[in-house]
Amino acid sequence: MEKETREDPPYSCSSKKMILPSCHLLGIGLSVLDSSLYIDSHPQIDEKIEAHHSSESLGGPACIGTLTANHLGLSTVLISAIAKDYPGDFIRNKQRHFKSHSLIELETDQTPHATILVSSTGERSVIASLAKNVRPLKLEVSTPPQYILVDGRYIDCCFELIMDLKKLGSQVILDAGSANPGVLRILPHADIIIGSQKFALHHSRKDNIEDAFSVLKETYEQIIITMGAEGAKYSLDGDLGSFPAEKVKVLNSNGAGDVFHGAFIAGLANKLSLKECGKVATRVAAWHCTQENISESLKKLGSSQPFSSFL
Repeated sequence: MEKETREDPPYSCSSKKMILPSCHLLGIGLSVLDSSLYIDSHPQIDEKIEAHHSSESLGGPACIGTLTANHLGLSTVLISAIAKDYPGDFIRNKQRHFKSHSLIELETDQTPHATILVSSTGERSVIASLAKNVRPLKLEVSTPPQYILVDGRYIDCCFELIMDLKKLGSQVILDAGSANPGVLRILPHADIIIGSQKFALHHSRKDNIEDAFSVLKETYEQIIITMGAEGAKYSLDGDLGSFPAEKVKVLNSNGAGDVFHGAFIAGLANKLSLKECGKVATRVAAWHCTQENISESLKKLGSSQPFSSFL
């Protein structure tokens, strides 16, 4: 796939007239400033520990999924809630460096910010502060994107846009990290669902993943449930199976699911079958876990680690 070389400025929803730029992928959802602290083990209650080092990077399911696809060759647009504060400035400045990418800002009083504790085994804990008072915007569409990636956030602001684009032929891929209200609203309209084990158990009201997946596959035609180190289960094009997890030395698992989504969509854009997309996405997500953080992964994806290297 030929990648464009233009760089687009962010759009603010205070603009008088906004037109959705043409793109392969439109992401809708969270952009977060991730502040990571690297520690030996997670602290107990009232325990004080010292981090080995820290880092700041972009985060958020829709943000990282969209930017992963961007570095794997797709032109992208991201709609996300960002305020005029330090996390918002960080997110704006980082996304300006991505080619063939535009950021469209939903106005909000507070930009999402997360503190992430990463242990020596790569396991993580996340404490997040989300956007407050997100305001909707109106977009004019000239050319619909091929794909829309949504993570369940800001659906009230963007539901009409998603439905209009779907009618025009856009394919909706849902990142169902949890059974939050936005995920549940878009669930019946998703063409492909990539959900977490947490979502599967909660939404199916089952106690184990086998029973949960059995329930979900009867309702949803194209579905993948990711299970971290256990790989993923799928029901795709009428076939049932699993994607075994790649055996790697994990440095940081944060963002692995988000990277999976972006790599899966890159597979779609490269005309792979749904099962081939899942296999490639599993490899890319596992490789990401061997990197220190998402910034390191995005630096290498598309350059020293092109899409073809994961086939």
